[in-house]
Amino acid sequence: MSSNKRFLDNARTYLFMLAAVIASSFVSAQENQLPTPLVPPENWYQVEIILFTQPDNLSGEIAPLDHHLEYPKNLLALIDAEARSHQFTLSQIQAALLLDPEATPVLPTTLTWIPIEEMEDPAITLNSSNQEPITLTGEIAIETETQIVEDSLPDEPYIPEYEESFIILDARVRDLNDSARALNRRNYNVVFHEAWRFEADAGGEDPWIHISAGKRLDDRSEIEGSLRFYKSRFLHVETDLWRLKFVSQDSLVDTLTVKLPDIPNFQLAIEDSPEQQWQIPVLPEYLTDLNAESELVNIGSVDHALEALVLDEVEDQQNLSDINQYPIAEIWPIKQSKRIEESSVYYLDHPELGIMLTIKAYEPEPLNPQAINEDEGAIESEIQD
Repeated sequence: MSSNKRFLDNARTYLFMLAAVIASSFVSAQENQLPTPLVPPENWYQVEIILFTQPDNLSGEIAPLDHHLEYPKNLLALIDAEARSHQFTLSQIQAALLLDPEATPVLPTTLTWIPIEEMEDPAITLNSSNQEPITLTGEIAIETETQIVEDSLPDEPYIPEYEESFIILDARVRDLNDSARALNRRNYNVVFHEAWRFEADAGGEDPWIHISAGKRLDDRSEIEGSLRFYKSRFLHVETDLWRLKFVSQDSLVDTLTVKLPDIPNFQLAIEDSPEQQWQIPVLPEYLTDLNAESELVNIGSVDHALEALVLDEVEDQQNLSDINQYPIAEIWPIKQSKRIEESSVYYLDHPELGIMLTIKAYEPEPLNPQAINEDEGAIESEIQD
């Protein structure tokens, strides 16, 4: 009897351990089917800035005559999402049409149609020889085959996608709209008011944002330059702007003959990356390199290429004075750097240009939320119970 009792006890213990292992494996399998925990990216901020010109310079300061104006190399332009979408639509339409406007439009090759044809289902006709064959349309057959293939494929891991940085935000999500209206009522001329979001670089190497605002004269703007927000140990804002005070042609005020920096060309970008062509500038020194390379490709002889480059450089030097002569009475550089804190409004004072800004932490939401089907929802409910 004792041996039988010992055998039953061992059997019960074994069965209990086996049940525990099976239950643990089942719970582990259920946990693997649950959505992946989402960890939002860090160091995202929403910034907003207002630039406004002062009505009168009452400080008595005189514009400096010695100024060094230049654009940084890591320069970006804020992205106008609506303009980019419109431009992309136009490019798609142009690609779909022939160059001849009188010709019949040709649809892009990426648009294809699958004809609807009747076909017999072999499985149904073989198993039901006494019945009339049941036909399926081509659309249903293709959908069935696609569903079978999709069911056989393993689930892809969920990868969250977030919004782009440096997108111009809608005015409704800005925080300084009332301040901008108050400035205009007090005869301050608001020339720039935008907000955007970005992910701060861990090493403080955040890019500069190109600024061009205010009155225009030919290809120049009243307010030019760049600014940036960056985070090293603390948050900072840094400006490298200048105000050009234009004068009319019949004015008796003496004008300056200065070398203004060439305006970055944000339209020349990598053609294979249309998403970035509103961001990446081609600065003048890079344009020179590109022109040099094109000359070397088009001219068979290196000597001829060098000669052509020398002639181009001489011609550029001859036209330099014509390009950079603008009726400008004064140039006011605005170079400032300030440590800032979140959710505070700051005002940077200057005799010619006022700057109001704010910054706050931002937690981006994924643009592709992780889907939870009914089976996963039921499994999660069982585990919670």
